[in-house]
Formats: sequence, C-alpha cells, structure tokens
Amino acid sequence: MKQAAATLVLLSGLFLWGQEPKPLALGTRIELSNVEGRIDHFTADVKGHRLFMAALENQTIEVLDVANGKRLRTIANAAEPQGLYYDEATNRLFVGCRKNGTTRVFDTITFDLFKTVTFPGNVDNVRYDPHSHRIIVGYGDGSLGFLDGNGNRLDTIPLDAHPESFQVEKGGTRVFVNVPDQK
Repeated sequence: MKQAAATLVLLSGLFLWGQEPKPLALGTRIELSNVEGRIDHFTADVKGHRLFMAALENQTIEVLDVANGKRLRTIANAAEPQGLYYDEATNRLFVGCRKNGTTRVFDTITFDLFKTVTFPGNVDNVRYDPHSHRIIVGYGDGSLGFLDGNGNRLDTIPLDAHPESFQVEKGGTRVFVNVPDQK
C-alpha cells in the first residue's frame, strides 16, 4: 500500500491574520510527511504565528509555524481529534477527541497535557463564547458542555441528537446548533 503525505497549503490574504481581505493566493506549502487521512478542524495562535491542525485519522495534532512555513511539532495519540480551540489568554489548546469522548487541554508553551475532561461520547466541535468566557464542547448523543479556561466542567445543555456543528452568536448570547438527525 502506497503511503500518502499531506501538504498544507497556506493562502495569503486571509482575514484570519488581521489583514484587509484580498483575493486568495498561494502563500506557502508546509509538507506534512507521515500525516495521512482526514484532516478536521484548525485553530490559530495569531500572535505566535502558529496554526493547530486536527489530523483526525492520523490521531495527531500538528503544530505549524506559518511565519516560517514549517511544522513545529506533532502531538501524538490524540484519539481522533476533531474540534480545536486555542485560548490566547491562557496559552492552552482545547482538543475535542471523537474516539474516547474527551476534551484534552494542553499547555501550548510546554505542550504538556494540562487536563483531560471526559464526556459521554464523541466530542466534535469546540468553540469559545466571548460573552461568558467559556469553552463550549458539542458531544455524544446530543449535548453542549461548558468549560472554564482551566478545563473545569460548568454546565450542560441537552439536545435532541448529536450536534454536528454550532456557532456562538456574535452580537448576543445564543448558540445556533446544527442537529441533522432531528432535521
């Protein structure tokens, strides 16, 4: 069986890096040898010029230096990472893991595991609510879990089925949840 290697193509002109919107153009490529299969979510450390990538099928989190176009490190044994959120205030990376229903919190200076929070089932999306200063995790057969910046569980909102995705309202306090199994 032939092995494939992933290549991350970084496009210039993205609003993510605080620039004025421009047409997309190839900025650089970062070769990701030994990364195979499906890539899921990304999160950015804008000030540190790092991009965190969930390599779901590879079961790794890839830490990329976008300023210098290189991989900084790989966090292995990530149990099918999906949702990611980088918290600039605490230098922590929240990683939702599909395989074992955990959200793992890493210190992004040392890359040590800071905390593991277990949920009943597939953890998918991870978002930040700037109004309540909480991290929101979509998981299992249908729930949103709320964590503080230290990874402590705060609240849960039950849903009718698994939340495939959700977004936090920018100008208010609501969360809009996609629950496709309930149409």
